[in-house]
Amino acid sequence: MRLSKEIVDHVADLAQIRLKGEERERVASELSRVLEYVAILDGADIEGVEASWHGPRASVTRMDAPRPSLTRAQALANAPKVREGMFQIPRILGEGEEG
Repeated sequence: MRLSKEIVDHVADLAQIRLKGEERERVASELSRVLEYVAILDGADIEGVEASWHGPRASVTRMDAPRPSLTRAQALANAPKVREGMFQIPRILGEGEEG
């Protein structure tokens, strides 16, 4: 199954990544191979196979203890937009400028 340029661009938009020329072709090829493999798995005969679940064999929780974290400057360093020392994100409710 070969993905169209439009589908690859749409997936890239959803993932908020920019693809150009050769990169778009490479991603299209890789995504196509993934979908082909999923189609193979979809065709597997699982009639009579009982569902199973294997949880962790040991506790995976850690002690809830304070640890060093990022400073405000470090956290905001790669933010696309910052306003008054906070992340600025597009408004999703209502109309008007970004909030």
